[in-house]
Amino acid sequence: MPVFVIRHAYAGERAAWTGADPERPLDDLGWEQAGEIARVVAEQPVTRLVSSPAVRCVETLGPLADKVGLSIEVDERLAEGSDGAGVLALLAEVPELTVLCVHGSELTTIVDECVVTGERSLGKAVIWTIERDGAGRAVAARSRPCPVLESA
Repeated sequence: MPVFVIRHAYAGERAAWTGADPERPLDDLGWEQAGEIARVVAEQPVTRLVSSPAVRCVETLGPLADKVGLSIEVDERLAEGSDGAGVLALLAEVPELTVLCVHGSELTTIVDECVVTGERSLGKAVIWTIERDGAGRAVAARSRPCPVLESA
């Protein structure tokens, strides 16, 4: 069984946000995307939710957490700009059917480890299904773009 890796939903333009970037929340489009992510991913028997500490990542998993009745764990190894080795170590240790919410650079680290089937979409709110080998290493991946796309 796979692990799901989601790039956070849309949180407006980074340059337009005046606060600390980790505190940047989802905007209206992002909340719509988060709801769609919840609808799609909740079709699976999800076992765990793990997020970057960034508000936009935690908020992306919020509707899914509500839908499946799980709490969201925060792990610093998923923080934007974190060590790629830490991201891959976390991916190797989580149980099957875990959902991770990450940033673009961390998603790239994971996807670069895999044989990718289909389009290599790294956009906001994309849902990746990651298959692992017996040692927990990412070996294959396929993406599913969120039906609620960015307008910009």
